[in-house]
Amino acid sequence: MVCGSPCDETCTNSGCNNTTGYCFGCYPSYYGPFCDQSCELCTNKSCTGQRCKIGCINGYYGNADGFECKGCSDHCSSCVSKTNCTKCEKGYYLFRYENNDYSFCTPCNPTCVECISYSECVCESGKYGPACNKECNISNCKSCIDVDSVVKCTECINGYAFLNGYCILETNLCSQYCSNGCDSNQNCLYGCENGWTGQKCTERCAAQCGKCSQNDAKNCKICKGDFYTETCTHPCSLHCSAFPDSPRCNIDNGTCLNGCDKGYWGDKCDNRCYEGCNSGSCYQPNGFCDLCNRTHYGNSCQSKCSEHCVDNDASSTICYKTNGTCVGGCKDGYGGNTCEDEMAASTMVSSSTALIFGYGSVIRSPQDGD
Repeated sequence: MVCGSPCDETCTNSGCNNTTGYCFGCYPSYYGPFCDQSCELCTNKSCTGQRCKIGCINGYYGNADGFECKGCSDHCSSCVSKTNCTKCEKGYYLFRYENNDYSFCTPCNPTCVECISYSECVCESGKYGPACNKECNISNCKSCIDVDSVVKCTECINGYAFLNGYCILETNLCSQYCSNGCDSNQNCLYGCENGWTGQKCTERCAAQCGKCSQNDAKNCKICKGDFYTETCTHPCSLHCSAFPDSPRCNIDNGTCLNGCDKGYWGDKCDNRCYEGCNSGSCYQPNGFCDLCNRTHYGNSCQSKCSEHCVDNDASSTICYKTNGTCVGGCKDGYGGNTCEDEMAASTMVSSSTALIFGYGSVIRSPQDGD
């Protein structure tokens, strides 16, 4: 900004900084250094003069400095960055490349309203089959499957319970989703089956919950997919190791349960191992390495051997892992365990004299020829 230039119209009458042009104050519903970001993109339209208080609305994410809400990729309704989508619009499903941080939304099969993958639809009531193009044809049945060419009901419509393959009016029946019986008012006594909630276990848990509290559909106990927190809205670290049929991270705090992918450490596997680790991997709790490469030392191989260490053997380490002491001694003109002490000329002559008379360290005399 040229000194003396007028402030942007978005700044209040309090003006702006002469050098950067940053506003000293914003009008209501605007924020950012230049007051050019609309609070309309903030959750609950809540913002301070500098950033959104809670975060950005669905379909947007906050950039690194928090000054701006940027749009997610096409058809993505929730994301953590432009290239990392966590939820798609209806008619699209989430696709993630293996061993890659990039995830995006791709279209369902045209016959699907919703889908889990291109070939697996989420069917509307009374429909079944990969493309949801078959009718259940079972009275009061909401969803069904084909087992050995026989259509079987898997869920009844509200007001009906599943019994012996049929949907029966729930007059005196426990819900089919009661874990183990109900009282005379049809209230389930021992909780609900996974995915169901309510006193009678007739209501669905929130979409992201695999299992939820019987009293709160949004209080997740098990998440669908690799997420954590009681609302299952925070993705586990992409560097948590994945095991079949096992969650990647703890639902309460996001701690990785199966260890880290190679090259990462920490509770959430969000720290990189130091480049000095010989195998490229380190221990999850502390980042320590078993072995360092030939040029590094320290518990985590985080420190580099001195450049003044003698290095005459490419197959050997330059310094000891425990303390950095040079294995082959120091180059001329340097001393100390790690060869970081620069020796004065008088010290070198004294050491050279000691060598001539048969004692002391082996240090070349300045008078010695090559």
